[in-house]
Amino acid sequence: MAKYDADMNAFIDAGGGVKRKAGTQATTKDPAAPKKPVGGGFGCFLAQNRAAFSKDVKGQPATAVTKLASKKWKYLSEDEKKVYQEEYEMKKAGYEQAKKLYVRLATDREAEKHVKKVRLAMGNKEAAKGTEDAEKAAAKEKSAEKEIKAKAKVAKAAKAKAKAKASPRESRRPSMKVLPLAPFDCFYAQIRAGARLYNSVPISAIGKSASYRWAMLGEDGRTAYREEYERQKAEYEAVKSAELAGIDQEEIEKLGEIQTRSACMRAFIDAGEKKGTKRKADKAVTMKDPTTPKKPAEGALGSGFPAQNSAAFSADAIGHQPQLPPSLAPGKDAQQEHEYAPLPSAEKEETEKAQSTACDSPALPLPAMLLPAVPLPAMPPILPLEIAKYAKRREKERLEKLENNRRDLEHYKGKARRERDRRRDLEKEVERYKRKGKRLEEDVEHYKKKARRERDQRKDLENDVGHYKRKATRERTKRRDLEDRLEVLSVLYLREGYRVQASAA
Repeated sequence: MAKYDADMNAFIDAGGGVKRKAGTQATTKDPAAPKKPVGGGFGCFLAQNRAAFSKDVKGQPATAVTKLASKKWKYLSEDEKKVYQEEYEMKKAGYEQAKKLYVRLATDREAEKHVKKVRLAMGNKEAAKGTEDAEKAAAKEKSAEKEIKAKAKVAKAAKAKAKAKASPRESRRPSMKVLPLAPFDCFYAQIRAGARLYNSVPISAIGKSASYRWAMLGEDGRTAYREEYERQKAEYEAVKSAELAGIDQEEIEKLGEIQTRSACMRAFIDAGEKKGTKRKADKAVTMKDPTTPKKPAEGALGSGFPAQNSAAFSADAIGHQPQLPPSLAPGKDAQQEHEYAPLPSAEKEETEKAQSTACDSPALPLPAMLLPAVPLPAMPPILPLEIAKYAKRREKERLEKLENNRRDLEHYKGKARRERDRRRDLEKEVERYKRKGKRLEEDVEHYKKKARRERDQRKDLENDVGHYKRKATRERTKRRDLEDRLEVLSVLYLREGYRVQASAA
């Protein structure tokens, strides 16, 4: 552990850094945030004269500018310092005012989280609405099925009407893109999103802040928003023209088909009403008085022969009539419809011929009763305008759903592609930092060896200093000995001189 701490300290001293924890996220500052003035009056003095001071200390470290400014600041008088201090107070007041109006912009990650929450809430609402619509449709389908058992035609009409009422009316162009926002509106939306994320800011304050910051952007800052608006507007116009062309052509074809079918139905109904009215009028004209005496029929057949033998004729007719299978037997409604159906011309002639033959020769048995005409299969009902609109709306919903699925697929493909690119970039960054770490480790080893050599050189120098100190001590001792000997010799010389003088005297 001690070795690790020592190596880490050496690594940090050499220029390395400690990695940030994975759980924490690096916070980026907003470049549009107001900057707080620092340094007081000295800071304003340094900011105004930094260019001149930089020329004076060119080629020296960056701290030399601050040192030179502090020396110059000391020589200023109190009045001169007061001017810079007042300038600092004005900047500080402006910063406080700008800070009150400032609203932080939302980052891409925070805006994406907010959009995801909104989409999730909208999806839950649509799912709940779809569930309610499904329950209502199921209930109405059950009621429609009960009505179908009674009367098929009424049940179909009621079911179509219920479905048309159950489905909410939607836009005729559901896939049409929304008109893009103006440049200032887009900028205002970003500021409002940031305000709603961080704190509850009044709408009036957000509007004032947006107007102030829009004015501070200038023409260069507004160019990006204007270019984005022009691009989105061009896309909107292209999509609008394409969809309008497709929808108009489809509506023209559908409308022509509906008008043709409606005209046929109207002509059919008008013909039926005219025919029924004519029959009623003819019947009213030819209706006889029930109190009028009846004229007896001519011949033997009309003299009471049919009335006397009607029971026998009915039994014979019932015995000769074939029975239809249950699957082909017409229902009660079909029988009622076909009781009054006119016979074809060929069958009518055969029937009249058989009746005339029976009248001429009463001994022959009467032919069997004619079977009721088998009902023809019903033609498919003509859809009303509401049902056609509903079918068209359902088809548009299906196409819109497919288009949304395709867009989601493209979105997630692009997202996966971006994630792969980001992962590749991160791997490259990791490799680069690994190489950088290896170089730093090599630098650490190099500086360690250099420090070891420096320590060895220092020890050698210390040994040399000790050697020369000892040598100097020996020289001083030797000099002191020589001085002592010289003093002794001088004393002896004086004594010898005195002795010579004394002997000479």
